Amino acid sequence: AAQGWTEDELQDRIVPDLGLDARGSLLLDFGPRQFHVDFDEALAPYVRESVDGRPGARLATAPRARASDDAALAADAVARFKALKDDATTIAAQQPLRLERAMCTGRAWPLADFRRFIAEHPLMRHLAQRLVWGVLAQPEAGGQSVPALQAAFRVSAEGEWTDADDAPWSPPAEGANAGADADALRIVVAHPLQLSAAQIAAFATQFADYELIQPFDQLHRATHALAPDEGALTALARWKGRQVNAGPLWGLESRGWQRGYSDGGV
Repeated sequence: AAQGWTEDELQDRIVPDLGLDARGSLLLDFGPRQFHVDFDEALAPYVRESVDGRPGARLATAPRARASDDAALAADAVARFKALKDDATTIAAQQPLRLERAMCTGRAWPLADFRRFIAEHPLMRHLAQRLVWGVLAQPEAGGQSVPALQAAFRVSAEGEWTDADDAPWSPPAEGANAGADADALRIVVAHPLQLSAAQIAAFATQFADYELIQPFDQLHRATHALAPDEGALTALARWKGRQVNAGPLWGLESRGWQRGYSDGGV
């Protein structure tokens, strides 16, 4: 409250970096052997053997010490990896859902915050690389039910921003119009309703080519629209009179829905 942050802004600031380097990796030093820790779409850590100082093939299991390894270094590396797995398990249950909720609610980040807390954050960057992001267009008079995008991009493993053609791309505010425009720029998790069919197909091809699995269903997410005669209504009667079990409805609370309590919890 003293900082004037929203709950979402607080959540951005308390995501731990888990001791990862700027590229979002961790080096496990066994002495004569080194390994790099990386993360998958569920933020589960895994290990790659270091080849000439660069990550090699993914290992099926975590490395174990050999007689030729430095015993003290290997023991420390194994302990660090176990602690990292424990911490990541807790975080993995929160962060993908938080970004999915941001997509559904249209939450937007100022450009500087997006860079600091998402795209360049040692841990969150692993999720950022598996999603399509959008730059909000200037709001039109009267607002829009689905805000339009100026552009859509993804963040590469190297931290570069690329468009649907996989060409380098940078926000307009970072070009000739930098300055006040940069402060007004807002970044969102692009909802498929904000993307064209061509953009969805192009980004999906990129993710397939780079063997990237999305942390939640974004590009191929089912979308729903009002029927022509429903646009002017203030209520939907499609489901009037249907009966369902309460359990699945209560389960929607974990997906961002809220249950009212003024009328028997309906």
